[in-house]
Amino acid sequence: MNLDRGISFVEQHTGTSAKFSGVHPGRGTRNARLRSAAESVWRFSPPIHSTRLNLPIDDLAKHLRDSGIRFSGPSDGARQRPDGKLLRWRTLGLNDDRHGLLPFFIEWNAESIHPSVDAPPDCHLTDFKVVASDPEELTKMFGLLDLDIAVERNGRRN
Repeated sequence: MNLDRGISFVEQHTGTSAKFSGVHPGRGTRNARLRSAAESVWRFSPPIHSTRLNLPIDDLAKHLRDSGIRFSGPSDGARQRPDGKLLRWRTLGLNDDRHGLLPFFIEWNAESIHPSVDAPPDCHLTDFKVVASDPEELTKMFGLLDLDIAVERNGRRN
């Protein structure tokens, strides 16, 4: 799905239009953003809690290394928004993200405006679930990341 179609899909299903927010130099990607009405990006139903996600990214990298979890980063990133403001961040990605079911991690530079601050508001996430054909290993990884997320079995084999 391309970004323009994704923006249209979200608007049709939520009534809120995502705001184009720039390109990632050298990566060939563009993005658009919305602001969730939730107080935190980790406030889902059922709630997802993690003290690990509040760690500085270097401390998270140490935890992953100590746990034997392979990852790449932290890596610096930056992009300029259409309004000229420069965003800077650091990311850390798991080498095996279980086909996108495990998160990547981002730490915003203190001098950058967080993208959610002026994103279009009023998008509400009402449900979040993770479904996998073999939930045991995924549940173990969520546990190592201190993420309290239930994983449902989908009944399919990969």
